[in-house]
Amino acid sequence: MVDRLFQKYPGQIRLVLYHMPWSPKSSRAAEASLCAGQEGKFWEYHELLFDYQEQWPGTPHPEEYFIGYAKLLGLDQQKFRTCLDSQEMRDKVSQDKSYGKSININTTPTIFVNDTRIVGDEPIEKYERAIEQELRSEDDAISVIYKALDSLETSYDFVIIDCPPSLGFLTFNAL
Repeated sequence: MVDRLFQKYPGQIRLVLYHMPWSPKSSRAAEASLCAGQEGKFWEYHELLFDYQEQWPGTPHPEEYFIGYAKLLGLDQQKFRTCLDSQEMRDKVSQDKSYGKSININTTPTIFVNDTRIVGDEPIEKYERAIEQELRSEDDAISVIYKALDSLETSYDFVIIDCPPSLGFLTFNAL
């Protein structure tokens, strides 16, 4: 869905990803995705986590799966392991989760288009209508917040799409 929004609104949106883990394993998955992001493979790693969500949540130590996924993507194994063991990514995920709680993320997915909250899986047209309304009503900056969490217990992230017309880049850092 996000890809389609980028295609429809080129140069008008940017994506900021926040993590909202619901379990310790999901926290580790979020940390692993951030480590992959340091090597430019965040989205590819993110997709693997979803593709293999039947594997890693059921094991007591999912880190070995996470390391395997990194290898599958050709990431530097030592760099990835060092990153995964660092406190930096734990802190980042913790900050993201605190932010999510502060804006009352308790159902997923939840999407904000400025002050309009959209809860649950909705057709892309609902998001497009909300964005279009904001594009018509704002000349400068539009904030579209997209909190995307997998509906399964293994959910671990939410996303903010910020739509200032002058920006058109993808970032995975907190605002």
